[in-house]
Amino acid sequence: MQIKEDLLQFIWEKKYFDTTSLKTVCGKTVIIKCQGTRNLDQGPDFLNARILIDQTEWAGTIELHTTTREWGRHGHHNDLNYKNVILHVVWKNDQDLFLQSPVLELYNIVDPQLIDKYLTLSQKHLVIPCSSFGLLPEYFIEEKKWVSELLLNRVFRKSDEIISELKLNQGNWDALIWTILCKNFGYRVNSSSFYYLSKSIPFQLLKKYRDNIFILEALLMGQAGMLHQNWKDEYPRDLLRIYLRFKKLYGLKEILHPIYFLRMRPANFPTIRLAQLAGLLHHKDRLLDIFKNADNFKDVEFLFSYKLSEYWVNHYRFDKSSPPSEKKPGKSFIQNLIINSFVPILYAYGRTMGSVKYKETALGWLRELNPESNSIISEFESHNVFPFDASESQGLLELHKYYCDNAKCIDCRIGNKILSSPNNSSTGLMPIVINS
Repeated sequence: MQIKEDLLQFIWEKKYFDTTSLKTVCGKTVIIKCQGTRNLDQGPDFLNARILIDQTEWAGTIELHTTTREWGRHGHHNDLNYKNVILHVVWKNDQDLFLQSPVLELYNIVDPQLIDKYLTLSQKHLVIPCSSFGLLPEYFIEEKKWVSELLLNRVFRKSDEIISELKLNQGNWDALIWTILCKNFGYRVNSSSFYYLSKSIPFQLLKKYRDNIFILEALLMGQAGMLHQNWKDEYPRDLLRIYLRFKKLYGLKEILHPIYFLRMRPANFPTIRLAQLAGLLHHKDRLLDIFKNADNFKDVEFLFSYKLSEYWVNHYRFDKSSPPSEKKPGKSFIQNLIINSFVPILYAYGRTMGSVKYKETALGWLRELNPESNSIISEFESHNVFPFDASESQGLLELHKYYCDNAKCIDCRIGNKILSSPNNSSTGLMPIVINS
């Protein structure tokens, strides 16, 4: 059975092997006084190690490989960074003669149960690799602080993206907010297309005509390539006529990215989302000021307390009438916007302004909101891990993105605990809320 080098490093760092009567492959006695510290840069895997080999003390570096031959395959014999290696630790020794340093083989001195756990965690078909083990809720309660740190990592990473986008908008926060909102109004299927749509129309042009919602709809629908048909209804025909005039006047170029309707609920149709965006521009001005002055997320929800053009009362698509209904963004959609747009925007603003207040306000919105409902959170909940609010569901999503998705169970604190624990039971679990 072959293992990966990350597991080997984990075993060495934690000393999860029988340290009594250690001997090199050539029969020399080994006593580990200090296994060293993990090297995250170029060079040997562990630094500042101290070991006794046949009663002679050595200080230097440790290199680990799954097989002894990996030393030569990696070119270490020609690399001066490896001249101070005092011990070559391998899973299996497959080379009769190795002259660089003594070789210690771990294959026969590691508990097979640890390897079995690692192989179980490495199963790619599981959404949450450690879900096959018991005591998952307890582990998450013990690591609640770490999940909170993952939330901060997530918000900081997203705010980095916002700050990068701000540079593309020449420091114009309102233009930036418009771009981010467009992207998230496109939701999963059309987010990329809506992003490029926002870039295809100068924001100053939209501001110039913000008092005329008809022109705004014509520009958005037209640039999205949604008007070029022989419509029966007068409304889309008028939109096309206005759009063609503005397209020629301002030299606009339609986006080349397709807009999709398939497998969507009518409330998520791109026609409705674009009409809502036009309504937002028409009814709300200076979006940054609204964010800055909001005391809680309810103030942000008020952004969407406006009506759309009369045509959309009984339409979801052009030329297809439907029973009358308001087409305001729904509560769950607004919550998604707050989490994925408004929080990182306000946090990024706090970072650029050096203001703790705005960063804390942004994080406070997450603590006020209910946890998200999606397939990943549902998977956690099916294993009795229940986030208390949106801040905790965001932390779980970050954990899944960077650890579960990439099978980095050894680097994950939950996976680390499972590998380190002597036994795991999968029975008798009661639902536990992380915040309890």
